[in-house]
Amino acid sequence: MPNREKALKQIEWATEDGGHVAIAVWCREDVDSIAPGLTPEQQDEVLDLVDAKQDAKEGINWTVLADYAESYVREHNLDVEVSDYPLDEEAEDATV
Repeated sequence: MPNREKALKQIEWATEDGGHVAIAVWCREDVDSIAPGLTPEQQDEVLDLVDAKQDAKEGINWTVLADYAESYVREHNLDVEVSDYPLDEEAEDATV
C-alpha cells in the first residue's frame, strides 16, 4: 500500500495533463471499523494485502476489505472478530 508520499506522487503523475482522476482511499480507520482489535501495524498489513491483490474489475469495497481482514486474522490465529460492514455507521459515511 502506498504511503502518503507515494500516493501523492502517483496522483501527480496521473494528473500531469490537468485531467481528472477518480480515487477511493482506504485507511487504518476503515480496517478498525470492521476488525477492531488489530494493531496499527496489522491494519497496515491488511491494507497492503488488499492493495497488492485487489481485482481491478471488482475494486475495493467493504466486502473485499472484510474478506482480506478475515483471511489475515485466520492466517495469524488472532482472536479478532471481523464484521462485513463497519461497526460504526459514521465510518461507512466517512470513506470518500
